[in-house]
Amino acid sequence: MAYENKITLKIDVKKLVKASFYQGAKGLYATLTIVPTPNNQYGDDYMVTQYIGKKAEGERDPIVGNGRDLIFEDDNKEALSKKLKSLKVEPEESEEHPF
Repeated sequence: MAYENKITLKIDVKKLVKASFYQGAKGLYATLTIVPTPNNQYGDDYMVTQYIGKKAEGERDPIVGNGRDLIFEDDNKEALSKKLKSLKVEPEESEEHPF
């Protein structure tokens, strides 16, 4: 089954708080949260945090990575153009490139 909308994530596993891992029936787990970050200065569409449970006042879940919407060449050209404009990149004229 193919999905039209995909997100790719980059996680710095060294930033994961191992004390918040929990043992499940089929493995060792960490709970991650994906937060939308439109107009991010680095072009990322999402921030990834690790849920660590109850926190002291003012304490936040650690940021462990980021993510972007995955856009394929076959996708809607309008969506791609919108994405490029949000990154302040002008699309090139349609020239055929060997790769």
